[in-house]
Amino acid sequence: MIYRDDAYTPEKTRKNTEHFLRRDNVFALFGYWGTPTTQAALPLIEKARAPLIAPTTGAQIIREPFNKLIFNVRASYHEEMEVLVKHLVRFGKDAIAIVYQNDSFGLDALEGAKAALQRLGLKPIISVPIDRNSSETDEVARQVALSKPKGLLILTAYPPIPSLIRKLRERGSTAQIMTHSNSNAQNLPPNLRHSIGVSQVVPYPWNARLDLIRDYQSAVRKQDQQVMYDFASLEGYIAARVLVQALDKAGANPTREKLIKSLESSKEVDLGDYKLTFSENNHNGSDFVQLTFLMGENGAYIH
Repeated sequence: MIYRDDAYTPEKTRKNTEHFLRRDNVFALFGYWGTPTTQAALPLIEKARAPLIAPTTGAQIIREPFNKLIFNVRASYHEEMEVLVKHLVRFGKDAIAIVYQNDSFGLDALEGAKAALQRLGLKPIISVPIDRNSSETDEVARQVALSKPKGLLILTAYPPIPSLIRKLRERGSTAQIMTHSNSNAQNLPPNLRHSIGVSQVVPYPWNARLDLIRDYQSAVRKQDQQVMYDFASLEGYIAARVLVQALDKAGANPTREKLIKSLESSKEVDLGDYKLTFSENNHNGSDFVQLTFLMGENGAYIH
C-alpha cells in the first residue's frame, strides 16, 4: 500500500491522485478523507476508471448520480442530519441554528439538515457559513448567539469548533450543540466537551458484545500496546475488511473490473453482527447512524 497525506487540501489530493495513478500505477484507491478533497480527485478517477473504496465522506456528490467506481461503507451526511435534527426536536430544541463549512462538504450537510427540518415543518432560525480551517469565530458566534437558538448544528471540520463553542458560551448561549461523525469532537479541550452530541456511522467501539468489535479490538491490540479504540479507526477497520474480502473473491490476479464485480456480487458483507450490502445498482453499503454524547472532562462517549 502507498500512502500520501493531502492535509485536507483539495489541490494536494488532486496531485496525490495523479501520482497514484500515473507514477505508482495503483490498482485501486482507498479511504480518501473529506468531501472537497475527494471531489477534487473525481475527474482523475473517472478518467483512469480506477475504483475508489470507502471514501470517508457522506456527501451526496459521491453518491448521486450513481457512480460505478465508488463504493461507500458509511451512511450519508443527510442520514446523519436526520438523526441529529430528530433528537433536537424530540427534546424541545426546535429553534435550531446551523453553522456550516463554506465548501462542498458544508453545503451538502446544510442541505441535509434543512431537508430534515422541512420534513418536520421547520426551518433553521439562522444559517451561518465559516471557512474550513478558520479560528476567527467572533462574528459567527455573535450572529448565532443573537438568534437565541435552543439547538445548534456545527457542520464543519474540527478547527473552528473549539473557538466557536467557547465564544458562544462566553456570550451566554446554552444551546444544545450537535455535530457530525467527521468533526473529531473528542479532541475538544476538557472544559468544552460536556454534553456535545455527535452522530456516528459505525457501532460503539467499546461494545465487545458484538463479534465485529471483538475482532476490531483484537486487531488494535496486536498493533499497539497503548490501546486506543475510537470511531475513526473502527471505520477504517470495517473498510479494510470489506476491501480484503472483495480482493479475496476477485482471485489471484485481480483487475479493476474484477474488484468492482466482486463487490457488486457480494450482496451482503457480514462482518459479525454488522452487515453491509452492495449490488450492481447500489454501492452504498450502510445506512447505519447512531447518536452519542461526549460527557465529562475526559471526553468519554456514551450512547
